[in-house]
Amino acid sequence: MKYIPKLSSFPTSSTYVCKRAEQLKALKERLQKSSLTEEMRTRILSLDIAELQKKLKDRSLKAIDVLQAYQYKALEAQEETNCLIAVIPEAEELALKCDSLPSVIKPLHGIPISLKENIIYKGLYSTNGLGSKLLNPPSAHDSNLVKCLKELGAVPFVTTNVPQTLMSISCDNNIYGQTRNPHKADRCPAGSSGGEAALIGYGGSILGIGSDIGGSIRCPAHFCGIYGLKTTITRVGTGSLSIAAEKQDLIHPSIGPMAQTADGLIIAAKALFSKNVFEMDPRIAPIEFQNHLFEGKKNLRIGYYVTDNTVSSIPACRRAVLMAKKALEAKGHTVVEFTPPRILYALCLASRILWLDGRRLSNMVKHEPPSKELFFLRITENFAKILASLLYFIDNTSYQILCSLDGSRKYRQIYSLVAEKEKYDKEFADAMQKDKLDALICPVMSSTSLLIKCSNFGINSRQCWTPSQCPGCCSYI
Repeated sequence: MKYIPKLSSFPTSSTYVCKRAEQLKALKERLQKSSLTEEMRTRILSLDIAELQKKLKDRSLKAIDVLQAYQYKALEAQEETNCLIAVIPEAEELALKCDSLPSVIKPLHGIPISLKENIIYKGLYSTNGLGSKLLNPPSAHDSNLVKCLKELGAVPFVTTNVPQTLMSISCDNNIYGQTRNPHKADRCPAGSSGGEAALIGYGGSILGIGSDIGGSIRCPAHFCGIYGLKTTITRVGTGSLSIAAEKQDLIHPSIGPMAQTADGLIIAAKALFSKNVFEMDPRIAPIEFQNHLFEGKKNLRIGYYVTDNTVSSIPACRRAVLMAKKALEAKGHTVVEFTPPRILYALCLASRILWLDGRRLSNMVKHEPPSKELFFLRITENFAKILASLLYFIDNTSYQILCSLDGSRKYRQIYSLVAEKEKYDKEFADAMQKDKLDALICPVMSSTSLLIKCSNFGINSRQCWTPSQCPGCCSYI
């Protein structure tokens, strides 16, 4: 058996944290020597992404100046939120390459883009917030997604923090520490794309890329007041993620853009859903951005709910849904109340799949202490049913969820999850089809951003979508 030392004895852990500090210090010194004025930097940062794209295209702005403006702001964000993991060394080279081109033809030309830490990038670590991963060498190659972003003209410039194992709505780990909410330091930014949301919410990135399996783009976007899009699986960058929960093949993570504005999601989607990308990554579904549908004038029929009768949302989250309903109706769309089928069953099914044998955290967090938010789940993994039995007559919802975390011990139980998931996929789709719905709106979470000191694992209102792997978007209202 391979011996792996405890985190405290990892020489690579402290070395890598020191390396990050040196990188950030060196970047700050370079920016101080830059010819970019404070006035120009402020002007660049004030532009929305559509304006920035236009000015980069007509060459009224240089890519290197735009990069330096966002590098400067990202350093500020790091000081306030602890959101950064690494500075991408080749960012300046990529920006200068954009400026040297005779003409601008690429859709993301010169746009700085931040990346969640688990996106595979040559020369960088993808730890998933686990110290033991630092014993592995850094990535030897760029992932398909990174190659596509570079080919589209984007300038990746930083990677951002994640929670331990990626399986929580906090953003804390033993290597890089706790990321804070950009709007209030005693609140968390959610996870697992929490570093991305904090950076973008602070204004240190105009466009980022996150990943989502059960809310990891949508929850951070909700907590930090930005926009995020969980795409359908196989739409973006297949095979581009480092995944902590390996060998689970029923619910797949998907990759999607995160941005300061809805226009950022649209610009990213148009670029990523294109023929150039399909040719570079043959496993992606070759469906281009449907511009005729996007610009079409057809009125939609949209379902909504403010509570799923399992998890109650606070008034602010309900109010956001009702504001969206009112705005959609003002545009001529029909918005009708919808009740998603068997919410508690869906929550438990997702938990059974993601926890699988009931020892998911024990298998991942072996050689270091669990983060504060995962501590209770980690130490009680082997006793989930015992704890559940104590709640049987008090709280049936908690009882059923805890039972589902106990996992499956027999192979027939694991095989049955495949059939159960397929059946629920159809049940959910049939419910939408019965009401002739084009889309759904609902609260992203039952609450707004949680306090950092609160180790509540949290339950989100759209977890019922996890088994069906529907695409989802979080917009700021």
